[in-house]
Amino acid sequence: MSKINGYTEEEAKTLVEFIKDGKSKGKTLTYLFEAYGIERGRAKGSVRNYYYTLMKNADEDERIVKMLDGSSLSVEKIREF
Repeated sequence: MSKINGYTEEEAKTLVEFIKDGKSKGKTLTYLFEAYGIERGRAKGSVRNYYYTLMKNADEDERIVKMLDGSSLSVEKIREF
C-alpha cells in the first residue's frame, strides 16, 4: 500500500477532498482539522501537521499535485513562536 508521509495515499486523498470541500463552504482550517480528526480518530494537531507537510511537499510529489487538481489550497509560512 502506497504511503505519503505516513498516511495511506487513499487517506491523503480523503483529507485533501475534505479540506477542499470545507474551504468551499467557508470553514476555517482550524475547524476542518478538528472535524477531520474527530471523524477519523486522529488528533487535530496531527491532522494539521500532516496537512502542512503534504502542502510543503506538493511541488516534489506528483501524487500530491494530482490530488490538488489545480485547487487553490495553500498554506502560509509557519511562524515559530
